[in-house]
Amino acid sequence: RVLTTLERVRQRLDERALVDWARELSEGTSLTLSAGRAPAEKASATEGVLVVKSRGGTEYLPLSCIEVIESSGDIVRIATTECVVETSTPLFELERRLDPALFIRTHRAIIVNVRTARRLDTASRGCGLLLLHSGRTVSVSRRRIAAVRQALRHQVSSAP
Repeated sequence: RVLTTLERVRQRLDERALVDWARELSEGTSLTLSAGRAPAEKASATEGVLVVKSRGGTEYLPLSCIEVIESSGDIVRIATTECVVETSTPLFELERRLDPALFIRTHRAIIVNVRTARRLDTASRGCGLLLLHSGRTVSVSRRRIAAVRQALRHQVSSAP
């Protein structure tokens, strides 16, 4: 068990070093590969990349490519413009790492990138459907429809 734990710690330090190295490369500073100053997940989310563990390893997802994050039981699916990534990272943890100006929770199990929204349809019982540019539809709970509407208005008003 100790060896397994040590291996896990080594992998996390390697991931942090990789993120720091990528940051240094993009800033044009020295290219040293050393242990990180902050967790990889926190550092990357502020730089436009969401880092999540998947079955195949560690995924580095550009925030601009993420459309929908949807939870189903213990699995969270992150749908991007390129692929769908499955992770066991809880939805609330992902929500905490994302920019609230760009991502909004539309349902207890769904987070949407507001830049990918095309149209909001309201149903008769107060809930709604959000149509995305990709053609995907996402449900909006009655409780959250006002906040979604507000976020969409804010997105339209702040668009260049």
